[in-house]
Order: sequence, then C-alpha cells, then structure tokens
Amino acid sequence: MSTGSTSQRGATRLLWDCETIDRSLETDRPSARGRLVAELGEELTALLLATLREAEPSTADKEALRRIAFGGAA
Repeated sequence: MSTGSTSQRGATRLLWDCETIDRSLETDRPSARGRLVAELGEELTALLLATLREAEPSTADKEALRRIAFGGAA
C-alpha cells in the first residue's frame, strides 16, 4: 500500500469524524427522542424507550419489540 493512499484514507476518515462530531454538537438539532417522535409518533417512541430500559419486558408485545430492537438477541 502506498503512503499516498494511506494518507488519503486517513484524511477522508478524519474529515468524516469531524463532520460527525460537528453534527453531534449542533444546538438547533432536535434531540434523539425528538427525532424518534417525529418518525414514530409519541406512543411508539415511549414504548420503544420503555422496552429498551427494561431488563425483562413485561408483555409479549414488549418482548417482540425488544427482539426487533436488538436484532433477535434478546
């Protein structure tokens, strides 16, 4: 591998990292919860967040949602 291509990949990665950090520092950006509510609605967002906080989901629906959220690894 040449030094030029390694340098280019490093510069590309650094730029991507800086853009990611910049987006996370934006103050006018809605919170993660706000973005979830906009996409899923308040009820489903509340259910998803509650399910993710539970060690053992209390209903079959919550268990199914937890499995979806964790890719079947629940």
